[in-house]
Amino acid sequence: NVYKPKLPAVADVESGIPVVVLIHGGAFMFGSVRANGHENFMRNGRVIVVKMGYRLGPLCFLSTADTVISSNFGMKDQRLALQWIKTNIARFGGDPTRITVLGFSSGGVAVHLHILAQRNFTEYAKVAVSFSGVAFNPWAITLKTRERAFELAKHLNCPDVSSAQLIKDCLQRKPAAAIVRGVRNFLVFGYNPFTTFGPSIEDAAVEDAFLTRSPQQIVESGDFAQLPWLVSYAAQDGAFNAAELLQRMPRREELIEVFNDRWYDLAPYNLFYKDTMHTVEQMDDYSVALKRRYLGEKE
Repeated sequence: NVYKPKLPAVADVESGIPVVVLIHGGAFMFGSVRANGHENFMRNGRVIVVKMGYRLGPLCFLSTADTVISSNFGMKDQRLALQWIKTNIARFGGDPTRITVLGFSSGGVAVHLHILAQRNFTEYAKVAVSFSGVAFNPWAITLKTRERAFELAKHLNCPDVSSAQLIKDCLQRKPAAAIVRGVRNFLVFGYNPFTTFGPSIEDAAVEDAFLTRSPQQIVESGDFAQLPWLVSYAAQDGAFNAAELLQRMPRREELIEVFNDRWYDLAPYNLFYKDTMHTVEQMDDYSVALKRRYLGEKE
């Protein structure tokens, strides 16, 4: 979607209007271009706003951690959209040399991943902005994707899950809605963990792969796009999980009480360290330390 000011300044008409590209948030699981309003930009700004849609959830990020189902299709959608904008935005009066790419939450993570994954990202953006999301967030990169793919296939009654190719063949025969509904089987507490299928590290043999190294490895290597990057956060950042815990539950046990009673079970999911621990003992020790550090003896 491309939005253009009705009355651009004369100088902008002659040289081209600056461009803001918005990548919407939604935990890589939900959301759409409608989630981020363009009205304030149109009312107050002298910019062209471009908003893109991209694939989400298991239809995008399901991965067997090999070349059979490679994942990151939504990131590749975004990459293609960025190329299209660079090539075509001048036809809408935009200046292709003044493009800012901006994202919120998972959109902010996406912006950061583009910086890390594409040395040539500077061809598509002059400035990058991430609000409330970077590639180092604990929910930004999905781990143990192969196990998750096999589990989803079992939930969808695939008769033979002995290989990635058989899983792919089975899932391709399932309705898209059934695959999306399969996410319910991974939710442990409310809509948590809220990113059950997100960006992952692809096999290096994948043709046209988006991400083949971890963000940490890329940063340590210095092999990423060099451009100005603004990073910030929103008021009440992290409120997604907190709001769910604090909602009132008429005639039912309050979720915050359940969370306190089942801290050892639920904290690793809600705070995204379930897949980073090697043993249950290590996970429990971390849960104890975390609670003690931030809450002391309080609930």
